[in-house]
Amino acid sequence: MLLIARLLLGFAGGLVTGVSPLYLTEIAPMGLRGFMGVLCPMGLCAGVLIAQIFGFSFMLGNESSWHYLIGLYIILTLPSIALFLHLPESPKYLFVVKGLEDKGINVEEI
Repeated sequence: MLLIARLLLGFAGGLVTGVSPLYLTEIAPMGLRGFMGVLCPMGLCAGVLIAQIFGFSFMLGNESSWHYLIGLYIILTLPSIALFLHLPESPKYLFVVKGLEDKGINVEEI
């Protein structure tokens, strides 16, 4: 079970690293696109660092409290799922998939 959880978390981390910066740069204003593209991978790296620190044996990385360390993942997951419902659709999606030319960005103009 632990192996399956690590596999799923690794897959989710890979998706976050690839898809999130792409989405964030599409919805960000022109002046913030570079910052938004870098923000997500930096947050992921900071999260790995914090997890490594919490994994020290004197914190939560011992036999009696390792399951709490794994459970901390849900603290950021649940708010992320709730906020996911309120994210705007990207301009490219609005133009290409939904055909809303007035709300989307024409890729040929860029």
